[in-house]
Amino acid sequence: MVLTGYSWLFLSGTRVARTHAAGAYVSSSIKCGERSQPASSDPSGSSSSAAFLSVGAEITITPQPAKPSEGDNITLAVQGLSGDLLAYNWYAGPTLSLSYLVASYIVSTGDETPGPAHTGREAVRPDGGLDIQGVLPRHSGTYILQTLNRQFQTEVGYGHLQVYEILAPPVVTANSTALVERRDTLHLTCSSPSPAEVRWFFNGEALPITIRLGLSPDGRVLTRHGVRREEAGAYQCEVWNPVSVSRSEPINLTVYFGPERVAILQDSTTRTGCTIKVDFNTSLTLWCVSRSCPEPEYVWAFNGRALKNDGQDHLNISSMTAAQEGTYTCIAKNPKTLLSGSASVVVKLSAAVVATMIVPVPSRPMEGQDVTLTVPGYPKDLLVYAWYRGPASEPNRLLSQLPSGNWIAGPAHTGREVGFPNCSLLVQKLNLTDAGRYTLKTVTLQGKTETLEVELQVARECAGGGGGHLFSDRGSQKRPLPPPENACRRQQATPDEAPEFLFTLSLFSQSTSLPRTGTSATFLNLSMAQAERGAGLPGKGAASEPDRAELAAFAVGLQAARLFLPHTTGIMTVPASSCYGEPR
Repeated sequence: MVLTGYSWLFLSGTRVARTHAAGAYVSSSIKCGERSQPASSDPSGSSSSAAFLSVGAEITITPQPAKPSEGDNITLAVQGLSGDLLAYNWYAGPTLSLSYLVASYIVSTGDETPGPAHTGREAVRPDGGLDIQGVLPRHSGTYILQTLNRQFQTEVGYGHLQVYEILAPPVVTANSTALVERRDTLHLTCSSPSPAEVRWFFNGEALPITIRLGLSPDGRVLTRHGVRREEAGAYQCEVWNPVSVSRSEPINLTVYFGPERVAILQDSTTRTGCTIKVDFNTSLTLWCVSRSCPEPEYVWAFNGRALKNDGQDHLNISSMTAAQEGTYTCIAKNPKTLLSGSASVVVKLSAAVVATMIVPVPSRPMEGQDVTLTVPGYPKDLLVYAWYRGPASEPNRLLSQLPSGNWIAGPAHTGREVGFPNCSLLVQKLNLTDAGRYTLKTVTLQGKTETLEVELQVARECAGGGGGHLFSDRGSQKRPLPPPENACRRQQATPDEAPEFLFTLSLFSQSTSLPRTGTSATFLNLSMAQAERGAGLPGKGAASEPDRAELAAFAVGLQAARLFLPHTTGIMTVPASSCYGEPR
């Protein structure tokens, strides 16, 4: 038995009509032999009638569980049934239409007849409830239960079922993930196939109120005009319903800005638009910092001229001299924002080193090398200067620099000296005669005159297989001079040289028979074999017969004793394995 909306059924001589009145379905019955009152007529004169009965106890339908999720087994439980019932009809739809009929159930026999809306998952329970196995989202909607009692009266009850999806993760898309601050607009869209609620997260936290103001009414589109740097970070959207929550993968937004607050640092101290004073010959590192995204490209300039620094954020000055004094500028350029910024510092030598010393470079030059006599902190208001070999007198003048910047040679110039605008003096291819005092005289634009002196030492190279000790004849006291650093290295003795000892003979100015080399003393390095052969003096060929005899006697009979020759002599023996030794 199936009851359909707005149809007549004849059962056992009883006519039952279902009609819709006042938004509710009610049932009516007419006993045999009675005539119904006309309810309406049509133009053909036919008429139909129905008896209206009061609605019985209210039937309620509730799903169990109350918030089922996709795949659950649920029951539409019924309360409020009354009387001795004959049959149940379940509908899945808003009206009692045959197309919505799920199933009809005969209470006395337990027979169930599926309807057009049956999905194969529904089953009517003896108590009037409806079971649905593995419920799906499409099972959501209005459900109607229609009952028929033994008086052939019908009652209806309504219920609503909402099946919630297990939500898949949504996807966030952006018009761009790299934007320029205050210039570009951000659009983020949260895409999900489910009609679920949406909420946004920023760096793992709920979206700040200032950013939420850019949300669309449905919450699925986020728009920010003139994006700010503080809005850079990870964005996620989340869809949710009462039984499921799913969050998207983060999308990272980069906001380019700067450079701002460009500064030059030295030893963690900000130096911008000021002066840094540095001691002579010390190192200095300048660091350029700024607030920028991405990290800017750096260009360094010295006195307005670009320096080659490969775009590094720091600049090294390994040895500070007067030539490094000036203005250093750092320029930071952002390749994304196309903006730039700069900072400058003035670097000067400390006042303590201004015109106070002459520094040879290298500090211990050797014979044959070049040496530069540098002048740290030379006066910047220099007018002229002059270099002298010895005291500051005209015969000793090596060269002078004129106000025009050119220098002219003096009487003592040897052709190996070169002057520079910073007062430095270059002496090329040193020889032993270049050792001694050098004097610098400077005159400033204000007429201030200053004189500086330095003693230059020149180390000689060892000849043959070894070297000896150097003796000084300054004054009346003869004392050994300390060996210059790296002055010589020991060489292997040749077979005809005595390997055990080398001798140094120092011949002083009292000698008239032996030549001199232009200094107050002549140094002669001899091996025992050379002495036995009567070797000549350096650069002078063979020695004279008296000298040869003296040297032979010295080599044969007295190799470790002082000799009293016609000239004052200083003698020492040195083991062949060393370069210098102490006098014996």
